[in-house]
Amino acid sequence: MPLVDLEPGVVVQVVAGRPSPVTASVWLKQGDFVWSEHQFTELGVGTRWLSVEDDDGLLVTLWTPRPDLAGGRPEGRWMRVDGRRWTRKEKGEVDFLAEGRSPYGPSGRCEYADYRNGDERVSFERFGNLAWEVSTGRTIPASSVTAYREDDGAPRA
Repeated sequence: MPLVDLEPGVVVQVVAGRPSPVTASVWLKQGDFVWSEHQFTELGVGTRWLSVEDDDGLLVTLWTPRPDLAGGRPEGRWMRVDGRRWTRKEKGEVDFLAEGRSPYGPSGRCEYADYRNGDERVSFERFGNLAWEVSTGRTIPASSVTAYREDDGAPRA
């Protein structure tokens, strides 16, 4: 299944991880550009998110929520996280629609700021009036993610 078609109920397997169903999906729109974020819980790892952007090629990022960084705010062109310097690459506001067990409600506005250090990322997102959430992530090859519907006869791990 193409990663741009992910939605709640689809099963994802990242690299050698265990197959996990997508529990929530969020579609974000800024102007004509749309990307998606998909929540799943990986056994032994916890909640993760996959973001999928189709902008001159597929860009897939695997995110891990960082509650230890709660209370942080995206301030300035650069910042220090985990002892490293991160440079802000994007900042803005977008509209979002959500499905599944999304913690953000069905729709609204989201503020975001994305920082980079090579292929690694730090992202700040604030949905509506909720607190800022911080996640760290890294880009991964789209080929490292397998996606299928439970009933499509795909092999089970």
